[in-house]
Amino acid sequence: PIGVQFPLQAEVLEKLRGVLARERVRALGSSAMEGLYVALGHLKGAVDFKVKVWDIAAFVAFFRELKVSFRFLRESPFPLREFDLEGKSTPFVAGSDSFCDAIELALGKGKNSSSQTGNL
Repeated sequence: PIGVQFPLQAEVLEKLRGVLARERVRALGSSAMEGLYVALGHLKGAVDFKVKVWDIAAFVAFFRELKVSFRFLRESPFPLREFDLEGKSTPFVAGSDSFCDAIELALGKGKNSSSQTGNL
């Protein structure tokens, strides 16, 4: 299974339709829990578009240590230079390399895109 936070924008949902149709989807309601389940191997991967940096900071460190693939779908917020409660979202994909590749491909991103790996 994979973790996805809903609702998704219609454009994003359309782009991910193929991936979502092939996988069992779980919406846990918590990006932190999805990250934990990916780190423990209970989820093949997770993708989230509305997550804030404080929701993912801890599991980004776990992923790095466990060598779990983690990619920001926009610029990396790390190193965090200031804390902003109105902060913008930090979309990411995490999990197996094949899952991350499939999500990036579906979104029109890829290894030569502007996505970055998760570094603290």
